Amino acid sequence: MHSTFSLSPFPGKPRALSSIFWALAFLTPNIVSSRGTPSVADPIYSLQETYGPDNFAQLFTATTEPDKNNGFVKWVDFTEATNNNMFNVEPKTESCAGHINVGVDFKTKIVRSGSTSQGPSSSTGRGSLRLASTKAYGMNTVMVFRLLHMPEGCGTWPALWTLPVGKVWPDGGEIDIAEGVNKLGVNQVSLHTEAGCNLPKNGLAGKARSRDCNVHSLNQPVNQGCTVTDRKGESFGAMFNKNGGGFYALEMAPQHIRVWFFQVKNAPKDIESTKVNPSTWGKPTLVLPNSDSCNVAERFQPQNIMISTNFCGDWGNGDWGKSECRKKPLDAVGSSGEEYQTCEDFVAENPDLFRLAYWKFRYIKIHSSVAAPAS
Repeated sequence: MHSTFSLSPFPGKPRALSSIFWALAFLTPNIVSSRGTPSVADPIYSLQETYGPDNFAQLFTATTEPDKNNGFVKWVDFTEATNNNMFNVEPKTESCAGHINVGVDFKTKIVRSGSTSQGPSSSTGRGSLRLASTKAYGMNTVMVFRLLHMPEGCGTWPALWTLPVGKVWPDGGEIDIAEGVNKLGVNQVSLHTEAGCNLPKNGLAGKARSRDCNVHSLNQPVNQGCTVTDRKGESFGAMFNKNGGGFYALEMAPQHIRVWFFQVKNAPKDIESTKVNPSTWGKPTLVLPNSDSCNVAERFQPQNIMISTNFCGDWGNGDWGKSECRKKPLDAVGSSGEEYQTCEDFVAENPDLFRLAYWKFRYIKIHSSVAAPAS
């Protein structure tokens, strides 16, 4: 999410002396490599906290300030969202695992004041939730998101992301775990930082679109950061939902930032357990290694989890002109030759088309290789 929101440094590289190596391994018994040999590079992460149906609303706040990405959206609080069926919870029972729905207003037809060329307004846009976790999580953390459904459709800009709330963006870093607009069929993963952080040429399962994470880079669009698109068609949107959802995972460690997507049928065996070992999960969609010019622990400060469904905005409007979404359906005007001139017109006039614009979470699990990951 190209937001305008806005641990201590890792203490140097590990020494090569075998005595120190084994001393460290002895002092950190939960750390083993994927081959069973003790290694500080391959930590085991233990479950610390679960966001589920019984506590989800208590662990997030709904932010209602005007949108900073020029979205045609009205961010609402939990009370308004619950009263208008934008937020609801299916409790966990003996026969049901439960889930959390985070949706949008799919009932209101919006009458826009002025001409269709008028710019978007957060006070007249479509209602939606923008959630920020009350806790922030730092290094040595793995987040696992089990999603059953994600927002899909024209005019939408869903994002599952993290950033340190209260910082002046991009200070403290931003991690976009799942994001896209309109009918884009694959997930885009992005990082946003100041100068010095760059994606490697190798080691990515995804396809790099830009490698410079600096939002002020002169060699790519402003605010873009480093971006990778997933090579799996079921990683986002309608195909993601058709295939029963999946897992997104984020690892924040002093040696790297890594993001994965897994279909349910191909997910790692340990991903739903109380202990996870990301070193066995294969190539991540995106990886940013620690380096002299990019101290990961300094660049990415404790991150709040963010969940949002925007409409149009900087990215959605930029994609609208080349999107099939601009064409009006036959039953709307009797002719396939007419188009919605703007994304905002489409969003305002078609509330019923946003019934599928919702997140359905089974859970969010927070794992840590240290005792207290949250602040």
